[in-house]
Amino acid sequence: MQDIGSAPRLTGSAMVFTPQGRVVGSVSGGCVEGDVLERAREAILNGSPAQGTYGISDDDAVAVGLTCGGTLEILVEPVDIHTFPELVEVMESVRAPSPQPSPLW
Repeated sequence: MQDIGSAPRLTGSAMVFTPQGRVVGSVSGGCVEGDVLERAREAILNGSPAQGTYGISDDDAVAVGLTCGGTLEILVEPVDIHTFPELVEVMESVRAPSPQPSPLW
């Protein structure tokens, strides 16, 4: 995620959506997650990345609740252990009783 202006989360925030439907992380503190998850479902189904931009001047931003005045640029990308070998380490960290910060973010 990249933010321009005021945004609820820092640049580089990440969210994982598993094939089982589990969500870990946040890209906006909740205001655009629903739309991002829909883009994630579509990316998983068609195997292609997608990009979304949300800003206060966009009708979509108001519809999903982005009222912070900034702009978020979101990249949604399907990954697996072949395209993102670090995925195993990230998921092990998430599953740990006390998740340790991942070196990836």
